[in-house]
Amino acid sequence: LHCKLDQFHLGRIRIPDSVATKQLEARVQNERNDQEEFLQKSATERERTTVEVNKIDLTTNKTLRTATAEGNLIRSKASAEAQLILAQAGINGTKMLLEAAGIETQDHKTVFTYIRTLRDRKQLNIDVSYLSDESVVRTAPFSP
Repeated sequence: LHCKLDQFHLGRIRIPDSVATKQLEARVQNERNDQEEFLQKSATERERTTVEVNKIDLTTNKTLRTATAEGNLIRSKASAEAQLILAQAGINGTKMLLEAAGIETQDHKTVFTYIRTLRDRKQLNIDVSYLSDESVVRTAPFSP
C-alpha cells in the first residue's frame, strides 16, 4: 500500500552501538587510508625532487669542469703561441743583429750565442767589454 505524506516527524531515534562503532571505524579507516596515500605521495615527491636536484648538480658540475678545461686549454694554447712568437722574434732579432754587426763566421756566431746564454743566467754576474789597442797592456813590443 502506497500513501502520500505531507509531513513526517520522527521522534527520538537510537542508533545501536554496534552500528555506530562500525561507522566510526569505517571513517577512521578512511582517514588512515588518506593519511597513508598522502605519506606515499609526499615520499614519491621527495624522491623526484632529489632526482631533479641531483640532475641539476651533475649538470652544474659538468658545465664547471668543461668550462675549466676549456679555459685551461685556451690558456695553454695562448702561452704556447706567445712562446712561439717570442722565439721567432728572438731568432729574427738575433739574425738582424748578427747581420748589422757583420758577424758572419760560425765561430763568431757560436761565441755570441754562448755569451748571450751566460748573460741570461740569473746566478751569474758577467760584464762584457770590448778591448781596443789602447786598453791592452803590452809586455812585448808591438809591431804593426
